[in-house]
Amino acid sequence: MNGHISTVDGAGVALAAIKGLNELLCEKDDQINTLRKDVTELKKALADQIAGENASEIEEFLNEFREQRAVAASKAGIQSR
Repeated sequence: MNGHISTVDGAGVALAAIKGLNELLCEKDDQINTLRKDVTELKKALADQIAGENASEIEEFLNEFREQRAVAASKAGIQSR
C-alpha cells in the first residue's frame, strides 16, 4: 500500500463528495422553500390580524361619531337618522 491516491481513486472520491454536497444543497433548498412558505403564511396571518384590529377600531370610531351626532342633533332639536 502506498501513500498516494491514484487518479481513478481521486476522481471517485471527488464524485462522491460532489454527490454528497449536491444532496445537502437539495435539502437546504427544501428547507428554504418551507421557510419561505411559512413566512408567507405568517405575513398573511399578521395582515389579517391587523386588518381585523383596524376594522374594529374603525367601527368603534363610527359608533362614537354616531353617538356624538345624535347628542348634537338632540340638543339642536333635530331628529337624527
